[in-house]
Amino acid sequence: MARLSVSVPRPETCSAPVLETSSAGAAVVGRGAGNRLGTRWRGQIPIPPKAHPLVRRLIRIANARQVTLTEIALESGVSPKTISDWRYRSAPSLTNFEAALNALGYELKIVERKGGSVGNG
Repeated sequence: MARLSVSVPRPETCSAPVLETSSAGAAVVGRGAGNRLGTRWRGQIPIPPKAHPLVRRLIRIANARQVTLTEIALESGVSPKTISDWRYRSAPSLTNFEAALNALGYELKIVERKGGSVGNG
């Protein structure tokens, strides 16, 4: 008796996990070619007007550099959900925000403000 084998092509937009290989040769579970690393939002991450001003700036930088929030999360070690929550739900901790900025090649800097400071007589 012959064995029947059927091959069904996988649609590009399929959201089932796919086993892929990273550049280092390690197996990685991805979501198919359609939205790998959140690429659908590359350069188009929405910037909510009510988000913290620093978060809005971070997203503008990410959009200009065509970097996704997932890629920032992977590079910085901050959870993708945490970074996403900064947009609508919560303000970032200084440590996490600095890690995300560092992933983009930026750093926080303290700069003296002109006029009106305590102890400046």
